[in-house]
Amino acid sequence: MNALIVDPPQVFKHRLDNAFGGPMQAWAKQQCTWANRIVTPLHTTVPPAIPRNKIVELPWGADVERFATVAAARRPAGPTPNVVFLGSFRAWHGVTDFVRAALRLIERGSPAHFTLIGDGPERPAAEALAATHRTRFRFSGALPYDRIPDELACADVGVAPFNTAPHPALRSAGFFWSPLKIYEYMAAGLPVVTAAIPPLDQVIRQGQEGRLFPEGDIGGLADAIGAVLADPAAAYAMGRARGSGLSPITRGNATVLSWIGY
Repeated sequence: MNALIVDPPQVFKHRLDNAFGGPMQAWAKQQCTWANRIVTPLHTTVPPAIPRNKIVELPWGADVERFATVAAARRPAGPTPNVVFLGSFRAWHGVTDFVRAALRLIERGSPAHFTLIGDGPERPAAEALAATHRTRFRFSGALPYDRIPDELACADVGVAPFNTAPHPALRSAGFFWSPLKIYEYMAAGLPVVTAAIPPLDQVIRQGQEGRLFPEGDIGGLADAIGAVLADPAAAYAMGRARGSGLSPITRGNATVLSWIGY
C-alpha cells in the first residue's frame, strides 16, 4: 500500500461513502482482516484496528542495475549544470515550487538549466511560470521508462520538492509515500534536494546524500539547490554516497500480492 486504505474525513470520497453507511470503508477493512501481511512504507496507511503484527513497513526502491552504467560514469558538474525534476506533475509533487525556485536562481545569476520530466495536471501552470526564461527550461513530457536512465545521465542534481499542503491524506497520516524518484536519483549517482519531512529526511541526510529545505519554502528550496551547485566536488561525493552503494533488488520466488483499497 502506497496510500491510505481508508481516506480521512476531509476527502470527498470518505464523506460520500459515509452518506451511504460506509460500505466502501467496511470492504477495505475486511480485506485487511483477510490479509496475512500488508506491506506499506508507513503503518499509518492501515486502519488502527488492524493488528500491528500484520503490517510490514518497507520502503520502495530502484533497480540499481538499470542505473549502474549511469552511476559509474558520473562526473562532477560542468559550468552549465542541469537540475532535474521527475514526476507526474501533481499539486503535492511541488513542481510549481521547483519552477519558482529555479527562477530565483536564474535571477541570482546561476547558469543552471532545468529539466522537467513527466506530465500531469500542474504542467500548464509550471510552463506558464517558466515562460519568462523559457530557454532555461526543458519540459520533456511523459517518456518511456527505458529512457529515464539516459535522462538522469544528463542531470547533475535531482529535486523532489514535495509539498503536502494540497493533499489532506498526507496531512492526516504523515508522509506515507516512498517516492521512486528519490531512489532513482540516488541509483543514478545524483545528489538529491528534497523537503525536510519524515521519512524523506532519513533517506536524504543533510550534507550526506543531498540537501534538505523546509517544506513549501521556495527560498529555502532555491538555497538548497544553489548550495549543491556551488560545490560540484561535494555534490559529486553526495551522489556517490549511496548512488553506487544501494543493493540490487532481489528477483525470483514470486509472491502473490493483492491491492487493498476502496
